[in-house]
Amino acid sequence: MDNWILHLHRIHIKGELSEIYINLAMRNFALSLISVFVPIYLLKLGYALNQVIFYNLVFFATAGVFSVFTAYLVSKWGFKHVVTISIPLMALQMAFLYSLETYKISIYLIAFIGGLSLILYWVPLNADFARSSKKEARGKETSILNAVSGVARLLGPVIGALILKFYNFNLLFGIVLILLMFSIVPLFWTIDVKKPTDLRFNVIFSRKHFRYLIKFMSQGFIFLGEAFVWPLFIYLFALNTLNVGIATSLKGIGAIIFALIVGKLADIKSRTSMIKTGAFLYAVLWLFRHYITTRLSIFIFCFVGGVLITLIKILFF
Repeated sequence: MDNWILHLHRIHIKGELSEIYINLAMRNFALSLISVFVPIYLLKLGYALNQVIFYNLVFFATAGVFSVFTAYLVSKWGFKHVVTISIPLMALQMAFLYSLETYKISIYLIAFIGGLSLILYWVPLNADFARSSKKEARGKETSILNAVSGVARLLGPVIGALILKFYNFNLLFGIVLILLMFSIVPLFWTIDVKKPTDLRFNVIFSRKHFRYLIKFMSQGFIFLGEAFVWPLFIYLFALNTLNVGIATSLKGIGAIIFALIVGKLADIKSRTSMIKTGAFLYAVLWLFRHYITTRLSIFIFCFVGGVLITLIKILFF
């Protein structure tokens, strides 16, 4: 019996990247339905803006603090088992957010659970992708990863906004919970892999790795700006969740259009010079975002932002 199962796994072992793509698509679609609206939800419940900001700080600080611990778990338990742990935690975060209208749960506890779930997902996923992808085609495979992710996020914000317009957050939370639980199924079409990792302090914080610190911090700032600051700014400007949903989807369209082009260029052009160009243009974009006056300008800036983020994100990844 065991030999038969192993034989089936060997047949599908080349499809590990497909598993990652499908899992990422399902998870990102589920989260795109609601993630951009969480700060707005907290504001509508009466939390002050500074509390909402601190919620996000706790969320990302937790992810940073537990990153090394997550790498340790990956080396001991395997990529996919650690990802599996992240899903119930994400579901618990959503359940607690859902319960805020009825119970006085600390939003910072919710942020802690969400940050822990985030890092328990992304560390093993990135490691599994690096192991499964081919170095000579990594630009193309990374672009596919980002395109799949972008397509999954494309309609989510608009659908989420429509649910909020005609129903409520409770239905939205329920849909997200169900989708998250199903998203882990594709990961176990093949056998999990454990890869021993040297996690000594002097190795992790060596000069070789330290030179990436600023680069990774910049990625964090970009994500924080696009996933939290910009949507919240749009909502405070337009006071309409549907506009936030449309703007976020337009950013996804820009990302998808550019993703496959960038991926092919990344395998034949200088990645460093392309990243510098994208980073400079993205910084200029943020300067102009300060001067938005109409909904049309919001939508244009979102589309262009999706293009420029893709230029940076794919090449760096």
